[in-house]
Amino acid sequence: MFPIANEAGKVIAFGGRAMGDDMPKYLNSPETPVYSKSNVLYHLDRAKEALRQNDFGVLVEGYMDCNCRSARRNRERDRKLRHEPCGATIKLLGRFTRRVVVNYDPDTAGRTATERSLILLLEKEFERPSAYASGGRRS
Repeated sequence: MFPIANEAGKVIAFGGRAMGDDMPKYLNSPETPVYSKSNVLYHLDRAKEALRQNDFGVLVEGYMDCNCRSARRNRERDRKLRHEPCGATIKLLGRFTRRVVVNYDPDTAGRTATERSLILLLEKEFERPSAYASGGRRS
């Protein structure tokens, strides 16, 4: 289970990741008046200052992708956000930086999400967004 916080750092929902081949792979709290998946960037509460300071962000696909990469860096400099491509979260991200790399999984779902994200980023006039497919074995 992963706590999902709003921009102010208040926990508003939870997300889970199944172990192994269980389905669904990801399960979030239901939509509520304070939590709408399409309006929240996971990790923004911890990454927003680094996004502003470095004027650069990395979008990743899963909770573990975001958290594992965070653990390897100084948290104040962390710029990684879990993201599901949609216009509202792209607009939210644009308040902190206009420079983004999309780093989703290299599987079919990841490639599809990468394409959607890049299109949305270009539509919102982000500065030449780019993509990098994560390596390694993915389920």
